[in-house]
Amino acid sequence: MSHNSLVDKYHLYRHAWIFGSSPDKETKLTEQQYSIMLANGGFMVRNTYDFDCNVTTSFWYVIKDSFAGWSEFGKSTKNCINRAKRKLCFKIVDKECILKYGYDIIEDSYKHYKVKDRSLTKSGFISWIKHCNSENYDFWGVFNDDDNLVGLSVNRKYGMFCDFDATYILHDYKTAEYSAFYGLFYVMIDYYLQQKGFSCVSDGSRSVSEHSNIQSYLIDKFKFRKAYCRLDVYYKWWFGIIVKILYPFRNVIPFVNVKAVLRLEEYNRQQKSMFESKIDSL
Repeated sequence: MSHNSLVDKYHLYRHAWIFGSSPDKETKLTEQQYSIMLANGGFMVRNTYDFDCNVTTSFWYVIKDSFAGWSEFGKSTKNCINRAKRKLCFKIVDKECILKYGYDIIEDSYKHYKVKDRSLTKSGFISWIKHCNSENYDFWGVFNDDDNLVGLSVNRKYGMFCDFDATYILHDYKTAEYSAFYGLFYVMIDYYLQQKGFSCVSDGSRSVSEHSNIQSYLIDKFKFRKAYCRLDVYYKWWFGIIVKILYPFRNVIPFVNVKAVLRLEEYNRQQKSMFESKIDSL
């Protein structure tokens, strides 16, 4: 694999190289490949591979790859979905709608995250949405009775795999009165898995920031599951030294972004420990 083709398969997110396609396509990288990527920027590479393996590991993606329809859900979930569908409208919209009205919703969502680790400027938001081409992305809107946008989801498609890349609802519409999340996720699950025949929908990998409870919510209410995978984290040499020094203090360091890096390192060490224990037991 050439230098350019390797780097093109990944993207930088918060100084970390992350695979840019569906997780089932990522393979284990070599140390030489790690070095090539870090020579192009960033402080670290997150490599996940053996997607949906048959063993429990310290890292996973939250996915739903089957859908039995309405009968899957409990009475409470059904009531919330029905309430949302009575009060709100859920539909695919064009990019211009998201560009025009979406930023206020995202800004409101960030204010209510339990961990204040995120921010997005309006110019950053505009740049992000403009780079989402219509061929690979769907934009969903949630509308109230006055036809105002009160929620959105930006979903990226990799063949027949769909990632719910970013989902936001105005705080007032998350309440039991509207249950907007219930309605939006139900409509999107039905659309991709039932109507369009996608093989899988996902809410991404295990969170290292723990800024919301959305993944546990999807597992509990919508029968998503953990698709375990293997994890390797590789650092630029000087950044690795910093991580090693700070790691013993990971539970007392107050800086959210630093805690996220150290939490990923914790998952990395847990996984290595798991497999070393299995080898020793053989």
